Amino acid sequence: MSMHKIELTEVERLGLINHGLAVGTPSQLSDCFRSGVKWALQNDKKEFNEGVIWALARLIEMYDQPDMALEILNQSDIVEEDMKLLCEYDLAFLRKYEDSIPKGVD
Repeated sequence: MSMHKIELTEVERLGLINHGLAVGTPSQLSDCFRSGVKWALQNDKKEFNEGVIWALARLIEMYDQPDMALEILNQSDIVEEDMKLLCEYDLAFLRKYEDSIPKGVD
């Protein structure tokens, strides 16, 4: 099934145009490109989330600032499903003060 009827993000639209790929018509090459963009954006997000959780864990571990760390976490867009993919060692620091934080990976 072609992805051409699925609404484009701005990044996808610009990428397709800049690479001379089909926009708005069925194209396996355009579908592959869009899948690659989606994968890249998700992986960048994971690395960013890892950095945020690491920094929040250090805020608690080194400076004893759990309230500040949890406030920053609450303002972030890191959802529970994303947290499950992150480092358990760092998440454990946050879980001491917020028991709804899920287990991560070792």
